[in-house]
Amino acid sequence: MRLRCWFIGLSIMLIVSVSGWASDPVTIKVQGTGDVRITPDVAVVWLGVQQEGAEAVEALRSSYTVVEALTAIFKEYAPHDRIKTSEFYLYRSERWDSHTNQSLPGPFVVRHVFEVPVREIERAAEMIDRSVDAGANVIQNIQYSVQDKTMAWEEAYGRALEQARWKASLLAPAGTDMTIVTIADSYTSGPMFGAQGGAAVTELADMFMPGQLKIAVTLDVTFAAVQSGAEEGTDVGRGED
Repeated sequence: MRLRCWFIGLSIMLIVSVSGWASDPVTIKVQGTGDVRITPDVAVVWLGVQQEGAEAVEALRSSYTVVEALTAIFKEYAPHDRIKTSEFYLYRSERWDSHTNQSLPGPFVVRHVFEVPVREIERAAEMIDRSVDAGANVIQNIQYSVQDKTMAWEEAYGRALEQARWKASLLAPAGTDMTIVTIADSYTSGPMFGAQGGAAVTELADMFMPGQLKIAVTLDVTFAAVQSGAEEGTDVGRGED
């Protein structure tokens, strides 16, 4: 008789344990991604001039002449307040003398590179051609962008969150409701397209192709899946001794 009661008591204890486990929220951690492709409408170009001179002042004066012509051209294609110097330095080069096996001072070098955001993207090639004709001999890169990414970001975030919810719904126990507990994001914007050199760009300037700009968002989302009709932390179906 005592043994039978012990089994009955054990049965009740098991029911309480399973019932309590089912009412507790289930934590689900998933990752959602969303990307949007948009057509660029801005071409950011890095170009400038590098000059040499026997004396520092000679190199500077030589570069100033070209810089003056370049800035006048830049202002025809980009907002004045968006044009900026991205690189500038003056140094004295060195050359190796094989007869004396030592390094000897060479000419002074001035390098001045500008960042120019061209709003009318189809005119970027024209600006580069004119700049090369005016004396530009440094063309470092060309990167495409858009003036306003707000709507693209909103769409990318929406797609990422929708995918995260979908993944969580597949993992959640039947009969549960999901709420977001934590969420963290990361994003990328690309690709970037580059152009190197001077003469090659002048010959092929009308062949620039911006392609599509990809904006991608990744969300790490934690959901709490709670049994429908039950408040989180409430015990349901508790057995009695």
